Amino acid sequence: METVSQIEVREAIREFGEALAECDELRAVEDAERALRNDREAMRLLSDYQSAQQSIQMARMWGRMVSKDELDELKILEAKVNSNQIIRNLLDAQKRLQELLVNLNAEISNILGIDFASNSSTGGCC
Repeated sequence: METVSQIEVREAIREFGEALAECDELRAVEDAERALRNDREAMRLLSDYQSAQQSIQMARMWGRMVSKDELDELKILEAKVNSNQIIRNLLDAQKRLQELLVNLNAEISNILGIDFASNSSTGGCC
């Protein structure tokens, strides 16, 4: 039985990475990120939402009661984020890329006969 060298495996990984870098899903994420960076209003809206979200998380972490006004403001910002087409495009593109990566992981896992992603992460078993 012929074995595959690490060099051959690394070459296959390089080719896989290059193919992945050219896939429509990744390009859509890159395009959507660029569009977001170029839209000041969308960037401000996303920043405001993330700041409000972080503020509420920190308050809860420190045991401070979060006011109804703070929660209402977060809900308003969330609705604005969800209705902003630039942000929506990015979230949708990220979702499609994530689905592709999950499917690729499943295919690799099937070929290997083990859960590829779980065995690729660092950390102990216990």
